Amino acid sequence: RLRTVTGVQTCALPISESQFQSLAKSPRLTQGTLTGNLQGAVVAREVSDLSGTLELAAGAVAVPGLPIPITEVGGKVEFQDDRFNLRNLEATWGVAQGSLTGVVVANWQNWQQSTVEMKAVLKPLGIRSVLEPLGIGANLPLEGTWKTDFALSGTLQNLAVAGRLGSVEGVTVTLPGRESPLPLEGLSGRFQTQFNPLALAQGPRPALNLSLSELEAIPTVGGRIAGGGEVTIDPQGLFSSDLNLDLSVEQIPADALAAQMGQKFPIAVGTIAAQTQVTGTIANPQVLVAL
Repeated sequence: RLRTVTGVQTCALPISESQFQSLAKSPRLTQGTLTGNLQGAVVAREVSDLSGTLELAAGAVAVPGLPIPITEVGGKVEFQDDRFNLRNLEATWGVAQGSLTGVVVANWQNWQQSTVEMKAVLKPLGIRSVLEPLGIGANLPLEGTWKTDFALSGTLQNLAVAGRLGSVEGVTVTLPGRESPLPLEGLSGRFQTQFNPLALAQGPRPALNLSLSELEAIPTVGGRIAGGGEVTIDPQGLFSSDLNLDLSVEQIPADALAAQMGQKFPIAVGTIAAQTQVTGTIANPQVLVAL
């Protein structure tokens, strides 16, 4: 048995993309500077007794399947055997800026089965500008500034994402078939999904099942719409995504709401309350109302 002990003492390592060609189908660090203190052992191609810290500055990560890289990556990673502790790792993707904290437990035999338990917090952003690089933001029916935080858990092949998204100020929603957007004082909710991030670079993207809960929309005319359900996002076209939502309409002044949308009822309706089920697609929703 050959035992090799390695140590790195306060050094700066320039990184080039050519060093990572063997990991072409995985996220890879393409630039940056690593400074740190690491020691460990390699026995029969297995890493053990790994300890120390590394600090990354001005890093960039290319992720297969994403059109632009993650840039301005910086922060500290603490190593303890197979545990990598991320301490406020900051990064930028397009206009999205945020920080990541948590733990990665490495599987040395099969790195794709390494597990993660992390939390991400993003600075307020415009959701349209985030989604446009993915080709789905140009016709997004939402306008506004948003804040979000979410948790990541599972393996690199089966990642669960759960978090909360909420508007910072007022937002507008453009409903299918309506020219006038609907103004809202606020829109928020919780989301959860599960997917294989490594499949982003493997052929056509599969549909993404998104679970929504604690949805709340506050129209500027008053009242409240709340509920939850499922949205199956079609990667070929956002407006072809399937809807299955159960919503509660509470104390909505119907006449004022219709006027905001450029409509007028033949008779005064007043305040309404109802249970609704929304199915179909975003482009062609089907609404069943129970007053």
